[in-house]
Amino acid sequence: MDSVVKFYQEGRRSGDIRLVAEDMANVTDVGVDRSANVLGNINQRALVVRTLHPVEVGFSYLTIDDGDKHYRLTTGRRPLKGNTMIVGEDIG
Repeated sequence: MDSVVKFYQEGRRSGDIRLVAEDMANVTDVGVDRSANVLGNINQRALVVRTLHPVEVGFSYLTIDDGDKHYRLTTGRRPLKGNTMIVGEDIG
């Protein structure tokens, strides 16, 4: 677990954003072929995020290591340990 992932919830009003969770995670690139299959777009970056703990709250997007890029959930799984999700870069 080498990255800090922060989960944010967007409110109904513009600019109404709050931090709802934070966890350590292992983050890896999905790759071009898998990105095209999962997201239908090779121009959009896809990542696999494996958090240390299950994410029990709803969230709109996440950031990695306080970066300025936002990633939105594409798919998620709950194995016996932790939480695995594929996220796509929000190119908005």
